[in-house]
Amino acid sequence: LKKADPKEIVLVDLRKPRAQVRQDAQSGGTVPQPLTDLASEFPKAPLAKSPFNLPQTRQSGTGGSSQPPVLVLIDDGDGSAQTMARTLKANGVTRVVVLAGGESILARHGQSGSQRIGTTVGTRSSTITQPVQQ
Repeated sequence: LKKADPKEIVLVDLRKPRAQVRQDAQSGGTVPQPLTDLASEFPKAPLAKSPFNLPQTRQSGTGGSSQPPVLVLIDDGDGSAQTMARTLKANGVTRVVVLAGGESILARHGQSGSQRIGTTVGTRSSTITQPVQQ
């Protein structure tokens, strides 16, 4: 997403304004975790809170592309981006993508997977049992 041309995309922030909560390892309680600031993470990309109220990113009469920008839908893991993508596609908007992972991938700065303790992956052996015939 950081490599995308900011003239070709519009980030649509569907995340809730409330702070997310994460588990605190030391106290065992929860600590509020603020949402990633999209304006600082993607400074040149236009932002919108709704796909129906988009910022004007193109001037008519310019020599640029006549295609509308790609709407990048970002949610906080509640499935609202997928729901909105279906709604937009049903209304004829075809240049729509959903940011896989939403807020969690933004918080990890694009790194895949979760932070896990340990470096090895083990397999557990399974025993196949045959029915006993009597």
